[in-house]
Amino acid sequence: MHMHSIFTHIHRLYLTVGLLILVSFSAAAQDVDSKIKAVFIYNFTKHINWPSASGTFVIGVLGDLPLASELETMMSKLKGNSNTSFVIKKIASGGNMNSLKDCQILYVSSKENKTLQSIASATNNLPILLVSEGTGMTSKGSVLSFFKDDSNKIKFELNKKELDEHQLKVSNDLLKLAVLVNN
Repeated sequence: MHMHSIFTHIHRLYLTVGLLILVSFSAAAQDVDSKIKAVFIYNFTKHINWPSASGTFVIGVLGDLPLASELETMMSKLKGNSNTSFVIKKIASGGNMNSLKDCQILYVSSKENKTLQSIASATNNLPILLVSEGTGMTSKGSVLSFFKDDSNKIKFELNKKELDEHQLKVSNDLLKLAVLVNN
């Protein structure tokens, strides 16, 4: 990939997040957080390679209905712009672990952090990007975890070891944006 192309991708990512923040400025903080996380999750689909990609991409959301709704809205607007169709799967707390295995991305909200280790065990070595929220969740089996820094900006940790165990390959662009842990 050429340097110009890398900077173009990074610029687009920041521009997308920036515009989303400006449009949502008057919304409640939780709604803004959901919009930002949805943009990040969508961009994860563009910057991470799964070993067996099909035409339908399943994003599971456990315990965060505003994020699931935001993802549904975003993906419906993107429908005509992509060769991939997205399915947003709302997963009930305490549901069957086998229902998680058809997801390419599984988002576990902070309300469900107590179940993160059992979910990580159930999805271990499967090509599932396990995303959580909270500092240190990548040490409990999550591949990526959102957190807020000292200036209240949403960032994410990335556990490269977990990424490799889930057979996923990440672009250098995404690595540059992540706070790397357990490498």
